[in-house]
Amino acid sequence: VFAICSNLFGGKRLTLEDVTGESPFEIASLGKIVWISGEDAYTFLKQSNNVRSLYRVDLVTDDTTLFLDGERLKFNGSPVVVTNYSFSQDGHKILIQADREKIWRRSNWGTYWIY
Repeated sequence: VFAICSNLFGGKRLTLEDVTGESPFEIASLGKIVWISGEDAYTFLKQSNNVRSLYRVDLVTDDTTLFLDGERLKFNGSPVVVTNYSFSQDGHKILIQADREKIWRRSNWGTYWIY
């Protein structure tokens, strides 16, 4: 890590502003992940344009594959933009939340779909 930082800054010392203000560092975030029961795999949402698709990551093979294409999720011709999801206990169905609207602290409204 030190060698990488040295190369980035050309030997310049890091300042407080480098770390807290207009930082040259970027934070990578995966967001929410959902483990797949009985498998060494998890899923996550990835947005491309105005569509969110579900991807599956196999921890054994390190493969990432498209699990559910957001382009296919439509209602009356309009896209269903996934805001949250969970799997059924047997893993054969997905409860999809769209149109999420916060109403009070941890409560929210939404449109739910079973896929």
